[in-house]
Amino acid sequence: MTPFRTITDGIVNVDNVAADSEQDVYVAGIDTSNGTSFLEIYPKGALKPSETLTMPQTPLAAPGGLAFDGTGALLVGEGVFGRNVSIVYRLAPGSQTFTNLGLHKAPGGAIALDGSGNLYVGGDLPDGGTVAVYPPNSQTASRTFKVHGDVVALTADASGDLYVATPTSVEVYAPGASKPSTTLTIGGNVGGVALSSQR
Repeated sequence: MTPFRTITDGIVNVDNVAADSEQDVYVAGIDTSNGTSFLEIYPKGALKPSETLTMPQTPLAAPGGLAFDGTGALLVGEGVFGRNVSIVYRLAPGSQTFTNLGLHKAPGGAIALDGSGNLYVGGDLPDGGTVAVYPPNSQTASRTFKVHGDVVALTADASGDLYVATPTSVEVYAPGASKPSTTLTIGGNVGGVALSSQR
């Protein structure tokens, strides 16, 4: 496969990429020149960002996941190295201010939202990869479950199935399940997971 567009301007140590409903591209990462976390916004078809925002940052933290909620707001999961916890920020459409959602005991920086507005936050705790599920507008997880490996990335489809990427596989969990219904073994090292909007 060959990319139809390559963006290089402004890109430094990209950790996550997501596109909104208008096909604007959001890129998050760390600027190694000063250690800050950034978010760049590329309008549809553009090769240069229209906006670059500095994200709030806890020491030793980095962006771990991006997802859009039902209002079009961007959620950014930020994993904190050595603490096995996460902070999730919300950026409302048109805003430049990130709001901390104040989640209790979020296990890492990988995030996903399902069609019902449940927020999944995944990461690695001392006893293994863990995913916590937060109902809409809740700061407390309704449940947590273990996965078979370190959590690299998460995504959910319209039916509520959750896809959990580990370094060597993708596990698929049905809504409410704590055990995978399918495990796809991946050759190589998984860096992320996304679903096509076309079926």
